[in-house]
Amino acid sequence: MVIKESHAQKLDYAKVADSPEQTINHMLNIAPVEGFVSTSKYTASSLMLGINGVYGFNDKLGFEGYAGIPYFTTKGIKGVSYVQGGAFFNISTKEKMKETKVILNYKRTLDVISSTETYTYLAVPAKVKHVLGLRAGIQHNSSSLRTDGIKIAQAEADFKLTGIYAGIQSTSSHLIKTQLKGEPQAVPTGSIYKLFADVMVYPVSKIDNAFLSDQISSGNLGARAGVVWVQNPYAKKHQTDAYNPFLGRMNMALEIGSRPIDGFYFKGGVYWGIIYR
Repeated sequence: MVIKESHAQKLDYAKVADSPEQTINHMLNIAPVEGFVSTSKYTASSLMLGINGVYGFNDKLGFEGYAGIPYFTTKGIKGVSYVQGGAFFNISTKEKMKETKVILNYKRTLDVISSTETYTYLAVPAKVKHVLGLRAGIQHNSSSLRTDGIKIAQAEADFKLTGIYAGIQSTSSHLIKTQLKGEPQAVPTGSIYKLFADVMVYPVSKIDNAFLSDQISSGNLGARAGVVWVQNPYAKKHQTDAYNPFLGRMNMALEIGSRPIDGFYFKGGVYWGIIYR
């Protein structure tokens, strides 16, 4: 049983900065555990080491890359490894005011049958920047497949997908600094949320086994949608010496979709920020 409690505080404070444009636009993250779950009866699910990065060239244009290397797989066959690189182009930017939470205190208490999570926060109005953009890039996936010997004779083969993706993304970000009455330093807080949806086309969809290639239709199309959440998206120059950010440099990426052979899949992981600029 998990019990969650939250309490809004009414305290004297000053908002000393409200600058969503100062959120990071360069970052490199690593996920010690990233999961990939396939619903296909031919391919494996796996745990991977995940890496992702973003480089914002300017307010309009940016580049991103992802990679995953499996180190544990089901079914005794090679799990999916992937590499992806692309760009995004922002076409619309808007700002609006929205009430946001500034975490003041967090506590977790465990006992035999339950855990209780309690946090207190300030409700502070902040500028939130909403950006709509287009995205496109190249993706390569490599894995193995194995038939079960029932409808198709048992066999194993490597399977490769190489192609392009194109879609849209919507990003919301905020970054504020608040200073409580009597406190010597202001506290920064903020977040970035990105939603995306892509269509994927794979000109290369290859099963490296002539027999299985004739028996299994791999297809050439796919689609996906996902979310990326970045907590405390600011460089160290915005962080006060006496303040350790809530959840540190943690961020999260989740993706669901469908593609050849793998069918419907889920991929996700909790990342840790190595570089924030």
